[in-house]
Amino acid sequence: MKHLTVIFTMLLAAACGEVTQKQNNAQIGLKFDFTVVDAEGFDGWSDISLSLTHGDKECFNGDVGRVQCFDYAEEDFFPRCKNGAITAPNEILFFADIDFDGDNELITGSSPFAGTQRDLPRFCSIYKLKNGKYIDATDEFTSRCEAFNMIEPYYFIVDYRDKSIIHYNDGGYMSGGWEVYKYDNGRYTYDRYVHFERKIDGDMVDITIDYPKKNTHKKLRMSFADFEKRDDIFRININDDEQWVQNSEAEQKPQGGV
Repeated sequence: MKHLTVIFTMLLAAACGEVTQKQNNAQIGLKFDFTVVDAEGFDGWSDISLSLTHGDKECFNGDVGRVQCFDYAEEDFFPRCKNGAITAPNEILFFADIDFDGDNELITGSSPFAGTQRDLPRFCSIYKLKNGKYIDATDEFTSRCEAFNMIEPYYFIVDYRDKSIIHYNDGGYMSGGWEVYKYDNGRYTYDRYVHFERKIDGDMVDITIDYPKKNTHKKLRMSFADFEKRDDIFRININDDEQWVQNSEAEQKPQGGV
């Protein structure tokens, strides 16, 4: 059995660089005390538990996952916001505000045998901060949005700018897609699926946007160079990018065509 203690005192920026007082209080002076034990029946794997304290008060104590090599940088537990969004890291745990109330949830329970994409682990547990303690709220969140059953490193995105939860489906280099769940007034709603496919015989990328509830389908095309420049393809939608979509489609019409 090994004990690893980390005192985390870095002032971390919240989404888009704005830090609320609640987030300040929750993120300064956190003490991570990990216990590492050999996983019974799984040679080469370790089970990790955590005692998390803020000041002199313990706010969490429990199992946080199973790993082969427990090597981490504590600042990675707080993903950096890029262009208004964060992506789940490949760590034992991370913090993110997934219900957009100003308080970060603790997302953990990293399981290596959860049937995920690319043999990555899946985060199976969500804890919400209530009265100074992280309380298990996994069932509450997973019952409200199916994306919370698919929290995977690199493929789970929280879009703070548009208040959306996004799950990416990895189709390799040639294709992929983002399932976008919009958050509004306490509810998560599946809004759209944004899919891309690279053309084998050229430098173009086809993008389709499907709105299942509206029975609406939109298709556009952009150059590979333009596609690579954007890190927010998942934000494309008819309302917010209507002019851009119309222009893109118009550019694809053949000369003299209708």
